[in-house]
Amino acid sequence: QAAKDTIWLFNDNDGENGEAYVGSIAIYDRKLTADEARALGSAGSVGVPTALPEPKPIRGLWSFDNGDLSASIGSSLEYLDGPDGATAGATEFGTTDSFGLPGIQGESASVMKVGYVGANANFGYLMKHGIAPNGGGNRLNQYTLIYDVYFTGGGNGWPSLANLDTAGDGDVFWRRGDGGLGQGGGGYEPVDANVKVNANTWHRVVLAFDLANGLYEKYVDGVYHSKQNNGGLDGRQAAKDTIWLFNDNDGENGEAYVGSVAVYDRKLSADEATILGSAKASGIPESLEFVPEVLDLFFYQYAEGSSYNKLLEIRNPTDLEVDLSSYAFPNQNNGADSAESFDYWNSFPEGAKIAPGGNYIIAHPDADPSIVAVADHFHKYLSNGDDAYALVKGTKESYEVIDVIGDIAGDDPGSGWSVAGVSNATKDHTLIRKDFINRGNTDWAASAGTNPEDSEWVILDKDVWDGIESIPTISVTRQADGAIRIEFEGKLQSSANTTGPWKDIDGNSPTSITADEARQFYRARN
Repeated sequence: QAAKDTIWLFNDNDGENGEAYVGSIAIYDRKLTADEARALGSAGSVGVPTALPEPKPIRGLWSFDNGDLSASIGSSLEYLDGPDGATAGATEFGTTDSFGLPGIQGESASVMKVGYVGANANFGYLMKHGIAPNGGGNRLNQYTLIYDVYFTGGGNGWPSLANLDTAGDGDVFWRRGDGGLGQGGGGYEPVDANVKVNANTWHRVVLAFDLANGLYEKYVDGVYHSKQNNGGLDGRQAAKDTIWLFNDNDGENGEAYVGSVAVYDRKLSADEATILGSAKASGIPESLEFVPEVLDLFFYQYAEGSSYNKLLEIRNPTDLEVDLSSYAFPNQNNGADSAESFDYWNSFPEGAKIAPGGNYIIAHPDADPSIVAVADHFHKYLSNGDDAYALVKGTKESYEVIDVIGDIAGDDPGSGWSVAGVSNATKDHTLIRKDFINRGNTDWAASAGTNPEDSEWVILDKDVWDGIESIPTISVTRQADGAIRIEFEGKLQSSANTTGPWKDIDGNSPTSITADEARQFYRARN
């Protein structure tokens, strides 16, 4: 196969040839690596690129769309104790709907159930990652593991996510009592107490290793969790040629559902973990390129109080003014007569708009004066607790539901729907979306949740309303000396990323920003 100074394309000495079409041809002056060949991918309309694309760092991806252990990238997972063992017997494949789980961000997704079998040191899944030893050692020292996972809380001890060196104790555990993540002697506690892996909630967990430099970092839903003590180069967390998922030598395992799992051939950065964000129905992406999140309006606040103290508050999370002529807020009256249509179609007044980052309040005209004073729109027929509302985009004939309060396709709930474990919460209560929610959710069961941790809502007492007295403002200006000046009305909060967690800043004290905090986000709230 060594070439002379010419190569004869489509030639054969005894005339074996066939009809073909050619999009492009290229020749390189060296052997390409497997990573480079993988990065070139399939044929494209632009032809073979003149510059080799950067190889993608993802080396294994498992999303369970085929109802088995096959891989989207890399080698199939295997049952650690064989196809007839306890692991296979406890493993099921289906969708969030078929298992009766909340959707991932409100959408149905293919998932694998990791069942609980009791203490069993041979339980787990074998991942052949296919990554050569790196970091200057004899094992895999620089890599990242990612899980989209939902723990139910059932099981034995503190369930293991992985046995990294396939010897002895597991190396990453979920502490069911408080949502901690880590391993004994190295730390389960997050830097921010709000960054937890809660039971009955979908989370994206990122475990990023650079053991050549003594680094092991954990992220939950794109937010930094903590550093973990580690064994360094070729130490405890350095992987051999396989990683055992959900395995522990003394059988600490627990029931979980997995949307997808991925392995990368290097440590991902904090920015890349932020881009990956939280669990999604589409699974872990193959590319780490930033794709701007498409945001839309959502219900921020709902109140059903005494007399006519009723309101709906809609938030615009975008940086653009939104014209409400293409939106509506239809409702069902005392349960749905039909899941395919609404009892009442409610439109916004002509010319109604929501400012960038602003809110729009729909209130009963005879509500408390404090509500009437700030209302943008009056509507007499707001919910009595058992009337489901939707926020939709489109027309009465053709629309897309983007958020709901109540089950728009279900029966009359009685007095109201339960939210966050509170019975009849949509009756004689106010509901406020949690700080980190920046989008609607068409899955009411997932939005409502079953307890304060997994619900998207905070429940307030009757006739208590949040932040409707005035609109908070914030301005950020650079001074002549290069300092940043932040002025605000309302409560100022800061966060390392837009999904929180948000921390309050004392309005009575000067605020200093260190160089490490130069990339910070700020918001003002009442």
